[in-house]
Amino acid sequence: MKSMPRPIHETRSDSEDQDGFFARVLTKLNSLWVSATYPFARKGRNMSLHYGSEISRRLSPRIWLGDDIEIGRHSWLSMSTEWNNEINITIEDNCRIGARCTISAENSIHLKRGVVLGSDVLVIDSNHAYEDVSMPITQQGFTPGGRIRIEEGCRIGNGAAILCDRGELVLGRNCIVAPGAVVTRSFPPNSLLSGNPARAVQGAGAALASVQPVAERIPIELGQETVRQGTDETGFVDSALFASTRQHASVKRPTTKEGSSVRGVTRYSQQVMRDEDPLSWFSRAAIKLRTVWLAWTYPFASFGRGAWVHYSCRVARSAAPYISLGEGVGFARGTRLDVCEAPGTDQPVLIMEDGSGMQRRGVISARNRVHVMKDVMFGFSVLVMDHVDSDDEDDFAGGQKAEGGTIRIEEECWIGSGAMILCEQGELVIGRHSVVGANSVVRRSIPPYSVVAGDPARIVKQYDFSKGKWVVGCIRPTAAADRQQPDPPVNAAGEASTCESAVPNSAGEVSRGVR
Repeated sequence: MKSMPRPIHETRSDSEDQDGFFARVLTKLNSLWVSATYPFARKGRNMSLHYGSEISRRLSPRIWLGDDIEIGRHSWLSMSTEWNNEINITIEDNCRIGARCTISAENSIHLKRGVVLGSDVLVIDSNHAYEDVSMPITQQGFTPGGRIRIEEGCRIGNGAAILCDRGELVLGRNCIVAPGAVVTRSFPPNSLLSGNPARAVQGAGAALASVQPVAERIPIELGQETVRQGTDETGFVDSALFASTRQHASVKRPTTKEGSSVRGVTRYSQQVMRDEDPLSWFSRAAIKLRTVWLAWTYPFASFGRGAWVHYSCRVARSAAPYISLGEGVGFARGTRLDVCEAPGTDQPVLIMEDGSGMQRRGVISARNRVHVMKDVMFGFSVLVMDHVDSDDEDDFAGGQKAEGGTIRIEEECWIGSGAMILCEQGELVIGRHSVVGANSVVRRSIPPYSVVAGDPARIVKQYDFSKGKWVVGCIRPTAAADRQQPDPPVNAAGEASTCESAVPNSAGEVSRGVR
């Protein structure tokens, strides 16, 4: 008989250092504080909520938590701020949510018993709207979205994304999602899923038998100080396709009635939900102080009005002269700016224009030039890198220019969570109002008004101005092909084209998930 996985916060060594001890103490205190003061729809017993996890007190009446659950470091439970009478996030007994996970619900996300999420997992039941090309994506808001249900015993690997923009997405019991996979549709029980978009790569029975031991060893990186990345602390719609929320027969979940509040939410709770946790005041104050300190003491090329920097953002004073920030630019929790000047490069090396900014855990590594234009929106954990690190440590000392090129992300683009934009040589341009799908890898230029996804990223949709709508496939070549790259293929008409064909999933559909 297999032994149960040991609790995430259990001490792994009798000689563990004192930092681990204090982390466990803080986690315990945070768990007690949240359990005692947050008006959840239901709060379970023996909850372990890492002190760096983020759950809004104001939105907690729409969260249902079971017994013996664990929520990891820097994980975030998010939902629409518009009040409704539904329970948007349900986490049943014995679920484990790894470090730096994001669960974002507009409608309903339901994790059933024993579900395990590895680190850096994204689960979201809606998308940002982008179809209106006359308006920046940042101003279009979210689509109505769908619903997500992950059945008992599923294991979601590190860095995976589960995205649903309509209907109901269901992962059957004991499904295994490989690290980095992007799941955009339902799968039957006992499936082993891999790829972008995800496909079932093994038979149901064989998948479970062959990978179950590995699944139990998915690194979670919660209470222990084993995190190797990150920093300190703390969304096409058809409403007819929406599926009603199904309840587990053995779990008594609070029900809702039209015109009434969630059962168990008292008048006190309804009043408290309008106010955030007082402890969050310290975080906001720290962000303000860090921003003022950087603006006044760091020699930035420019620091625009309304720009802000999270206190956990990492940027060296020596990098500041190579960085130009426009108005309203922001860098969220855990971001990192690795910026310096390669020999012969003109300053500034990193330019962020008005209204742009990096979401959580984003990284920009610039040596030559990274230019982010106005109103560009980034998802979580995006990497933008304009160079290739040399193996020879004497390259810079010898006056040789670092390998790499330049990157330009034009106005109104949306870069999905986990995407990587890499330029090894020449110029890489992401055209205006383009969308890069989650966990995609971009190594070549992208035409304006395009949707790309996959590894390597391929064009799956473009806007046809003659028809006034988005169409599947590639109808335009790249706006600025990299001169250093090989000549593009020639089509049947003898014209050069850099378009990549769309890659449909096993259901014959092009992947829609871009968050």
